[in-house]
Amino acid sequence: MQRVAELKKLARNLTALIVETQSETIDFFKENFKNIFKELIFEKDGLRALESYKKHQPDIVITEYEVEEMNSLALIKNIKKVNRNAQIIVVSTKKDATTVLKMVHTGIVDFLPKPIDKLLLHNALVRGMAMTTPINALSEKVSSESPIESLKALEENNNEIQLISDYKGIPIIHKGTIVYIHKDYVEIQTRKIQTKAIEFNGKTIIESEYLSGDIEGKLLSIDNKNGQVALSGLKFIEYTPKRRKYARIVPSSDMKLMAYKKGGAKIDITLVSISINNLTFKIKHLPDFFKEDTLIDLKLAFEIPESDLAYYVDKLCISNFQGKILKITPMEDYYIIGITFEIPKINEDVFKKYLYTRELQLIEEFKKFARG
Repeated sequence: MQRVAELKKLARNLTALIVETQSETIDFFKENFKNIFKELIFEKDGLRALESYKKHQPDIVITEYEVEEMNSLALIKNIKKVNRNAQIIVVSTKKDATTVLKMVHTGIVDFLPKPIDKLLLHNALVRGMAMTTPINALSEKVSSESPIESLKALEENNNEIQLISDYKGIPIIHKGTIVYIHKDYVEIQTRKIQTKAIEFNGKTIIESEYLSGDIEGKLLSIDNKNGQVALSGLKFIEYTPKRRKYARIVPSSDMKLMAYKKGGAKIDITLVSISINNLTFKIKHLPDFFKEDTLIDLKLAFEIPESDLAYYVDKLCISNFQGKILKITPMEDYYIIGITFEIPKINEDVFKKYLYTRELQLIEEFKKFARG
């Protein structure tokens, strides 16, 4: 009852767009939400829903995963083009990890299974509507050499920010609101799942279209229950993982990388992260021939995903190729080497499947971590 009262308070002046084809689900929304929202708008396909969104500018959207004319992924992307801060909840009979993976990077409020659990939907609506505070857009980017002063300008105009973290390479991105700015740190409200990602990394990146650059902040304190973090050591950075075309993930323990000297002798290295065309590894002692833009011989071994075992004689896939050194970063007692490469065509499909399977594993792993 307390959650319903909170929902009524937040939604009494708001409009919701419901994109749904099933008559029983439409009746569910009419019965449970007609006295909560100021207005409910119903559409049965993606094209009409997009036109309706442009016309009415609803405060929140609830859409079925499988909609006609325009699928939900395309609908979400097109709505985000109209309003990048749109609050969208997706409901679906599909519960498989593949569907969840498709939705996880779209910036939606939540992905809920059917039949719809009223409590879960209420919680998602409250989270979404808490982010619908009117935004006074700045006329231009904030230009300040001080991250604190830049964030003050955003706070004064109620501009939302995005917090960018990751879990072992899987991007975790949610909106945030600046709660209070102190002399040398900032307090931010966000979703609990984002605070867990920040807790895992010990830092996060603050992004806004009105900032002249992204800001990195180190975790000072955290309140997971209320979805608040305090960040200190704020500094502008030039590059964030969000700019990458492909997620660079932490590999499973069965994946091994080997590097070789020109004469064939093995070099002792440790694989740190990998994507479809980039990888990083650690090395204690830097060979003389390790220079940027230099080609080195590499061998990658990993277990073939179970779904593909029928097509291979061996359980282990071994691939030999060359990689180009992009960057050498000295650390306290080792070096981080960044490599770009192309996996041989013969191994390309199974390698892509490995990365896809590993992403799904990490998403499930993070969900367990976030619940803890």
